[in-house]
Amino acid sequence: MEKTKAPWYYLLLVILAGETIFFLPYVLSRVFRPTILDVFQIDNVELGICFSVYGFVAIVSYLFGGPIADRYPARKLISLAL
Repeated sequence: MEKTKAPWYYLLLVILAGETIFFLPYVLSRVFRPTILDVFQIDNVELGICFSVYGFVAIVSYLFGGPIADRYPARKLISLAL
């Protein structure tokens, strides 16, 4: 069976999707901090608690993600994650 090569722009789309995922929690909240604080009527401490919860959930997810990544093919996991 002959394998065909994926177009180069598939890699570009995966990179763009990954950057978008990281843009949301890290950059967006810093740029729009005053708006977020005003709209949700919270202070900086409560926003910091939200970031801490996000970090804790990320760490727990990484612990479970390692064995899952070893068990299943990367192509399926990337498709599922995005």
